[in-house]
Amino acid sequence: MKKFLLPLLLVPLFIAAQSKINGKVVDEFQQPIPFANVLLYQSNGESTEDRSISIDTGEFTLLSPLTGEFYILVTSMGFEEYKSQPFTLSDNTTINLSTLVIKEASFALQDVKVVGKKIPYKREIDRTVISLEEETAAAGSSILDILERTPGLVVDRQNNSISMLGKDGVNVMINDKMTYMPATALVQYLNGLSADTVKSIELITTPPAKYDAEGNSGYVNIILKKKDNEGYNGNFIVSNSTSYNDNKSQRNATANFNVADSKNVLSVNYSFTNNEIPTEGYITRSYTNVTPIFNSRSDFFNGMNVPSHNIRLTDEYNLTNQWQIGVTVTGYTSTENLLGDTEYQENESLNYGFVRDEIKEWKSAQINLFTGYQLTENARIDVEYSYLQYDNYTNYDADFLAQSDFTPDNLYTEKTSPFFIRVAKLDYKAKLLSKFDYTAGLKYVKSNFSNENLVAYDNVIRDEFSQGSDLDESLVAAYSQLNFDASKAIKFQLGLRYEHTDTFVTSPEGEIFVDRNYGNFFPSLFMGYKINDYNNLNLSYSKRIKRPAFTDMAPWLVFLDLNTAVFGNLTLQPSFSDNYQIDYRIKSLSISGQYSREKDVIARFSPNIDEDSNLITYIPNNFDLRESFNAIINFPVTIASSWKIRCFTTLSSSKVVGMIGEIPVNRSVESLRFNMNHYITLGEKLSMQLIGFYQTKQNLNNGGVMLPMGKFDVSLQRKINERLNITLNGTNLLNTMVFRPKIDIPELSLYQSGYFNFQKPQVKVTAAYNFGNQKVKGKQAKQSDESSRVNM
Repeated sequence: MKKFLLPLLLVPLFIAAQSKINGKVVDEFQQPIPFANVLLYQSNGESTEDRSISIDTGEFTLLSPLTGEFYILVTSMGFEEYKSQPFTLSDNTTINLSTLVIKEASFALQDVKVVGKKIPYKREIDRTVISLEEETAAAGSSILDILERTPGLVVDRQNNSISMLGKDGVNVMINDKMTYMPATALVQYLNGLSADTVKSIELITTPPAKYDAEGNSGYVNIILKKKDNEGYNGNFIVSNSTSYNDNKSQRNATANFNVADSKNVLSVNYSFTNNEIPTEGYITRSYTNVTPIFNSRSDFFNGMNVPSHNIRLTDEYNLTNQWQIGVTVTGYTSTENLLGDTEYQENESLNYGFVRDEIKEWKSAQINLFTGYQLTENARIDVEYSYLQYDNYTNYDADFLAQSDFTPDNLYTEKTSPFFIRVAKLDYKAKLLSKFDYTAGLKYVKSNFSNENLVAYDNVIRDEFSQGSDLDESLVAAYSQLNFDASKAIKFQLGLRYEHTDTFVTSPEGEIFVDRNYGNFFPSLFMGYKINDYNNLNLSYSKRIKRPAFTDMAPWLVFLDLNTAVFGNLTLQPSFSDNYQIDYRIKSLSISGQYSREKDVIARFSPNIDEDSNLITYIPNNFDLRESFNAIINFPVTIASSWKIRCFTTLSSSKVVGMIGEIPVNRSVESLRFNMNHYITLGEKLSMQLIGFYQTKQNLNNGGVMLPMGKFDVSLQRKINERLNITLNGTNLLNTMVFRPKIDIPELSLYQSGYFNFQKPQVKVTAAYNFGNQKVKGKQAKQSDESSRVNM
């Protein structure tokens, strides 16, 4: 029933009828006003997504599928707002407003109250921006929760990875600054950050030259809320989420404080999360190349206790009108205490169970120093230095319940991984010949990583599994980027980046594991063509690299049971990709096509079988080639003035070609993902969101697929007063957010399937309280939200 109900909830609705509104904008001297913003408002003052811009003659045409009572609001820099008389729209109505005369403004600085909601999604020349400021479902959620339901992104909580458009290795930035963490730590870090602090999320699938070339799947840039108000303000947010299947809960608390004057802005954010909701699942396996056929099943249940703390402090100070300095300090700690049990069944001859006591600790501290100086009116230089220290400690202590000749009494593993990163960068920006925006920069990154891994059977250390390694890596980069308008309708962004990498991995005894020294150029090209007010076309190309993560190269080992283990691979090579993208927008309908060709693609978990012991190991491996094509359709639907929907459909086709051992693998998978977000206004102080997605099977890039999954969330928010909001959320209500990987490789005589439930159905209650000064600084002239919606 669930399989049919979820897609039914996501069936899109289309409205085909279009009304037309014509007019001409002039000043008091009857001179035409070009580029005026023409906005359609409902008669009750609520904004719509329909708008236009006047052309050189002052004329405009605005198309809308809506029906009811409306008026036109015209805005233009240096002129007073103009509000038309109300009019009625029905299907295929044509309204001629004739000439609209707007008056020149006389400026008086005063408090302004802006009413209207920001567009949740907009497309820029090199990225898609998703606004979260009006997202009631963000209340009490983590940033990882938000990314999980973001169209185009897939969060794999099983393997602690984030992929975009089917490609692993997403880079995550916060406020345009890289988060230099291993993937495992990054997922845990984002799961501990409150989404209430986030202003928007930017998806950059073909990054420009100013960003690192690392990561074949692109960037996710998380923009945090920033207060520019005089005085102080902030908020407190508390939430409690309960899994009604287990009667366990996850508790969150967040505090934000901001204080500002004419020269200084100080922001402090602290969040705490404690997750006690258990996880569970199983793995089944059949190996048909032996007699009798080898069958096994491993079931697990993990009781959780994961407290985590995040703190972020930013201080920005204006020494002069031209010179700014600042510092950002972040700290993170998380301790995962896991008490679980596993039952293992192998045919009918072997049956054992064991209880596990695991501890996983993540600690990190980072300081970022930055300064910027305005050299001239058209030139600026920015300098940054960052230092990050990261520590990961993990131990795994398993006691077997029924010992036999096949099982030890105890299996113990322990791993320590300190990590140090230093980053220095310089960026220069200038306006050249009043037409060209030029950007150039230098960057240096120094990384040191140590890994010590110990494995013991019955308190006896197994030297063949216990190893250590040390990484010493340096990266030097330089880039140059040019933005210019070839005409009023055509924009270009051209960039070239060079990166040189020196990677050295050794054992504690001095044995050389990896010694690589290489440099590469990475070009990027973007073109934007404004066909008319309703049609835009963007084209882009970029070359990218994905370097092997040290955690994938290091000679480490993790046992899942006595017959399943995960290893590192010292022979991993970097992969390179060419990425092409085309975007077309007609009014509110956006269509994107993306093609990527990646050589030496890194498959993180490729299966290998030892025929003598039936031990299956999962080892990162380079496949020869991965080709992928994605088509994305994004459109809004208006059911009524109080009910709006945003729909996303992603069609994907991917092919992976490579070798697993001596066996060739050639796998092609077609998939579909559909997201639908409902925004419903139930009254002046009550609103609702319905958010869901359905994903068909996906390519895992290792010869396997991920079976279909989906999710359905409900959010209801009540505005008690100007300072207090209460939100009730239901997440994964249909319990369809389950990871089900499957590997079926007849050439290896291997069939394996898994079931991992990491996010059970939950009910969450959140309270958010705002305090302090909420007024906009009177001395700053700011563009209204609605005007900025048009100029994008």
